[in-house]
Amino acid sequence: MYSCMTGDAYENVLWLVENGADVKASMPMESMLFWAISFKMEDVAETIIEKGGEITPSAKYNPATHAEILDMPKIVSLLAEKGIKPEDFAKYDFSE
Repeated sequence: MYSCMTGDAYENVLWLVENGADVKASMPMESMLFWAISFKMEDVAETIIEKGGEITPSAKYNPATHAEILDMPKIVSLLAEKGIKPEDFAKYDFSE
């Protein structure tokens, strides 16, 4: 996860994710997917999704909305295939 958070060399992050890094590692609101999307590492984000990384939206974060804002249509589509859509963000109660 540290490599994703620091924007480590793209190839290093992709290699780690493809070779057994814990794709479910996370901190509050900061999953590996969050950082992969933030740094626009599309192949890394795709691999995290395919390997079962945390994609479930919360009251404060929806990865599909994040990917949509950063113009990553491939990631938005992959998440939609898993049932996570940008418009779902509006369904959450932000008073939590």
